[in-house]
Amino acid sequence: MKANKLALVIFIIAGSIIACNKESAVNNAKKASSISNSVTVSTCDLFAYPDTIFYPKQSSSDYIVNPINVQDGKYGSFPDVLKIDRNSGAVNITKSETGLKYVVWFIPKGTKDTCKKFLTVSGINYADSIYTIATGLPLSIPVYNANTQAPISCNGTCEFGQELISLGIAINQSTGVIDLKQSLLNGALGKNPKNGTFKDFLMQYHIGDQSGDALNSISFRLYYYKLRSQVPDSLKNILNQKSSQVFLQDDTDADDDDLASRININSITSKQGEGPEVKCRPPYIIVTQK
Repeated sequence: MKANKLALVIFIIAGSIIACNKESAVNNAKKASSISNSVTVSTCDLFAYPDTIFYPKQSSSDYIVNPINVQDGKYGSFPDVLKIDRNSGAVNITKSETGLKYVVWFIPKGTKDTCKKFLTVSGINYADSIYTIATGLPLSIPVYNANTQAPISCNGTCEFGQELISLGIAINQSTGVIDLKQSLLNGALGKNPKNGTFKDFLMQYHIGDQSGDALNSISFRLYYYKLRSQVPDSLKNILNQKSSQVFLQDDTDADDDDLASRININSITSKQGEGPEVKCRPPYIIVTQK
């Protein structure tokens, strides 16, 4: 009888020890997880640039912007026309495409975590789109600083595309708005352009904003088709791919977190250094008669 009681006591003690060890292991795992999460959050919190929008500068040397904090890891951007050093995160504003909003990502060394920030290089962009003359007055209107509601800041002076006038492009030199119908009539694509005729144009401009009237530029490609139905599906697909790389935000958008929720960051970072086959620049402006 005493032997049975002794065995029962030993069993209870052993069970208690095992239970304590399990509880201790669980608590330790929770602490480790908490520490790991804390490290990840603090690392991403440290990932930042001095501002969220940067203006071109008139200078003999390149305008370089560095992250506020130096951290080891890999950097990249989407779209990939932002000139960013993949080891340091330094961004060359001078050599980057302007008028675009970028998601800049950072993967801390030794982790698979992805930190991200939005960064805009000031300037204008034109929408990748199909314009049909028969449905109204086709105007290609510039988007300033990737914000569809932001008026172009001409605190000083604005001058757009003076060199394009002689090439037939009907552009309002004060606003940058392109009259596509008149451009065709002016012979921008030739006297009687055939279906599929296109030409690339380089437009230079100055904006009296914080860039201090620094010289800026954008290329665009102008296409012609007689009928909208004659635009090839392959070109429409390219148009859609290009459009998907352009992040737009207007005054009604909540914030960048809302915009970020629309972006598949894993898809972006899985191709580090591999730019998409279709680039977001130059914008494609397709004009049809009907």
